[in-house]
Amino acid sequence: MSGPKPPPPERFNTGDMGRDWDARARACAREYILTGFADRPDDFARSGQAAAESLLAFCPPGAVVLDLGCGVGRVARELEPHVGEIHAVDVSEEMIRQAREYVGPGSRIRFQVNDGFMLAHLADGKVDFAFSLLTMHHVTRAAFESYLGEVHRVLRPGGRFYFSVVSRDRSPAYEVDDGRDTFTGRAYADAELSALLRGRFEQVERWLADSGDGSWRVTYDNLLLRKAGPSVSP
Repeated sequence: MSGPKPPPPERFNTGDMGRDWDARARACAREYILTGFADRPDDFARSGQAAAESLLAFCPPGAVVLDLGCGVGRVARELEPHVGEIHAVDVSEEMIRQAREYVGPGSRIRFQVNDGFMLAHLADGKVDFAFSLLTMHHVTRAAFESYLGEVHRVLRPGGRFYFSVVSRDRSPAYEVDDGRDTFTGRAYADAELSALLRGRFEQVERWLADSGDGSWRVTYDNLLLRKAGPSVSP
């Protein structure tokens, strides 16, 4: 779970989630995106390159790609030269402002501030590959379920989606106030994930990764999924 834990915000609605992440971005976007990278801009950039390289195998030639929870464009910037079109979405206006600076003039990346639940600017069946790095465990449970539906909607038949959440079955037990906390990682049990994905996605790959130590040690559940239904290409 990236970044130092902030004090709990006041009870929030959709707009509050964006305001919380605006404040974190202004404080130090790099630190809240990747813990320990506040004073390591070169390493931060290299981490984006490594992440992009790992995702390219899932991008068909000329792919339309969705980066959901793009932050300052750490990964989108590195993917851009290799894909046909990339849409980078974040709930934070300040993250998107910094992202435009980070990628520089001339970028083809289509940045968009969204409401934390919907992807209204994207048409049905437009996207070949969607990914969400270090994001889905931060959003509320209602937002997570909404995003699953929205990603399913915007993916083409057979399109793929990669994301991770905290594994409740493999991490120390802890509770999150879903009506107040816009930061602490939500944990999902295997059975709960299966129910949320059923009828929408088929599992392609799944792997577990431990992170942190002490009271912050958790196990992440990484999932590569395919939109359920017949694929238009291999």
